[in-house]
Amino acid sequence: MVPPTRHLAALALLTLLSACAIVRKPNTAAPNLGLTVPAGFHVAVYASGFSKPRLMALAP
Repeated sequence: MVPPTRHLAALALLTLLSACAIVRKPNTAAPNLGLTVPAGFHVAVYASGFSKPRLMALAP
């Protein structure tokens, strides 16, 4: 069983990511190497020229 504080941390992370999920930048933009996402999470990124999100794998 996962401690309740971990659920709250995951919820806070999802809230933060949902506020920043749509990113409109050219494909030449440098990735944010400081951002880490827990295992099992992904980020949908919209790039200019695409109408659908591209799932980007983020490494720690």
